[in-house]
Amino acid sequence: MIDILTNILVDPSDKGNLLWDEAQGLAYNPRLRLRYPFRNGFPRLHKNEASPAKNEEEHRGFLYGTGPLQEGDPTKTSHEDPEARIARYEGFAEYYDTIMQDDSNRGELARSAYELLSSLAGKGEGIALDIGCGTGLSARFAKNLGYDPIGVDLSADQLRVASTRLPVVLGDSAELPIASDSVKLAYSTFTTTDWDDLARSAREIYRVLSSGGRYIDVGVHPCFYGGFSEALPEGGILQKVGYNGTQYLEPETLKGSVRSKVGAWHRPLAEVLNLFLEAGFRLVRISEGGPEKLPSLLALSFIKD
Repeated sequence: MIDILTNILVDPSDKGNLLWDEAQGLAYNPRLRLRYPFRNGFPRLHKNEASPAKNEEEHRGFLYGTGPLQEGDPTKTSHEDPEARIARYEGFAEYYDTIMQDDSNRGELARSAYELLSSLAGKGEGIALDIGCGTGLSARFAKNLGYDPIGVDLSADQLRVASTRLPVVLGDSAELPIASDSVKLAYSTFTTTDWDDLARSAREIYRVLSSGGRYIDVGVHPCFYGGFSEALPEGGILQKVGYNGTQYLEPETLKGSVRSKVGAWHRPLAEVLNLFLEAGFRLVRISEGGPEKLPSLLALSFIKD
């Protein structure tokens, strides 16, 4: 599992290659002299997980293979960034995994999303990068299409479950630990409403895709589903004042099993489209769907020319 990862993983800060000491569970950036831990079955390539080499001897030992890398304390981090995104899904892995497979909860919606993803992705081969993979539920669909999925997520708790389904790495969508021009397909499901800086994430996705590569985003429809939409008893939707603005909605302001715990970003459709277009993408297809009569899901397919 580690081999497929190390071929495309880089330091999220300078996007350079890493040296790997799989025996000790460490990755090392000799340029910045930073080490990243490999714990619980996956590497943690996030700035808040980094720690500096202890001394020149350790640096040279890892760089030239003249000696073992000192173990250090994996709980200590020396590069904590106060502006780094919060992993809001910590502590909810089993809960999330259960409700997204339960048809009496969010299972039907999730299955519709994965079917939309499959129809837009089509059959293929090679690496498919699942950005914001959560517990890895979409991996089965990517594999059925012929791809080798790799997951990236900010939550170690979610990745603990996801690692049983696909190779994963802890990382931030706004600072992906993935080499430039290295993947042909990237996708996200129910994730962009969690990204604090969608513009930056869009630019990062564009960077990691090779020429002709595709990005598919499947999520709740901002026009019919979310903090400013209310389902009416007769089957319609009431759109409340506030749709045109962009804001993070706190958990206590939202209904629903997941969002009432982690909150969500609301962005109007025009803003979502424009941020990806400004990153350099070309929009090639839009699909709507979902289990309800009105579309609860929106799928966007972009290409990097």
